[in-house]
Amino acid sequence: MKKITMFLLFSIILINCSTEQKQAFENFDQFYGVWANENCEMVRTDSYSLFFERNGSVITSTLQKVTLRDQNLHFNTRGIAVFDNDSNTVALRAKDLEKGEEIIIEHRGENAPPLEKRSFSLQNTSGKLLLIENNEIIEELNIKEKSLKIKISNNQWEKLLLIEKLTMTDPYDMPENVSTENIGKRIQEWQLGASKWRDPNGIYWNFHLGTNKHHYTFTVNKDFLYCRAARIRSNNLGAVFAQNIRLVVRGETRDQGYIGYMAKNNLKISGAEIEIDNSMFNAMCGIAYDQDIYWSLNSFKDCEIQVNGCDQIYYRNPVGKDDDHMLEWITYIPY
Repeated sequence: MKKITMFLLFSIILINCSTEQKQAFENFDQFYGVWANENCEMVRTDSYSLFFERNGSVITSTLQKVTLRDQNLHFNTRGIAVFDNDSNTVALRAKDLEKGEEIIIEHRGENAPPLEKRSFSLQNTSGKLLLIENNEIIEELNIKEKSLKIKISNNQWEKLLLIEKLTMTDPYDMPENVSTENIGKRIQEWQLGASKWRDPNGIYWNFHLGTNKHHYTFTVNKDFLYCRAARIRSNNLGAVFAQNIRLVVRGETRDQGYIGYMAKNNLKISGAEIEIDNSMFNAMCGIAYDQDIYWSLNSFKDCEIQVNGCDQIYYRNPVGKDDDHMLEWITYIPY
């Protein structure tokens, strides 16, 4: 009888632990969104996390692939770029975006950080979601406050606020019809989701992630590196693109065209709504006013909208549910 009681007690404990863990993982969607503070910004979806961090003169961009396996969350760094504004130098390491094999890139910098693989358990307790590594809390999400505390590389805590909630959705065929009344809606929806492109014959990949209010990029090849965070807003006259983080370097030695920009108070800028001034649209060219770039409508037809960039035309097109460039899908939410 005693053995049976102990067995039942042990079984109840296992069931309770399993149930709590399952509930915690079911709540992982609370992390989906755009988070920011004065010196950091992160966009996180079901499968990816792109994090920007400023520490003095150094700005770092880290792209991670997130997977749930063996009842743990696994964060696998696919790319990390460190921009030092004191020396105008860049350190870079990168892996193949999908396979995870490290890409050999010349001139990647002596201080290029390692591409880490980290595993976390997820705990749901008292209105908070905790990411735990080796019994140590690494992230703490306060659901009621919509705040996220993250322990960054120097073991300091950064508190980020939610500035845009994301909801993931199943792949679908985006609407294709375009009229004068829905141009802004189509531009907004057609850029949603995470997508990739890889050169099968060379060292090149880019990662784009568009939300309803923001757009992110991590692009790398042998002579170009581009990491960026921006707000975006569209209407029937075009779109406004406002970059708050822009990290760029060119050349095989990565010493040409260096830009290491992050807005002074990143939370204030990234969290602000874009107010479109229709008088600033110019039919001849996109015009930059401080950090705002106005892309005016050039032409449209079903399945295609063209907007004017300076000295070029940008094409906007819908994607279908079977598009092999798409990695994830994000729910369209009207402005």
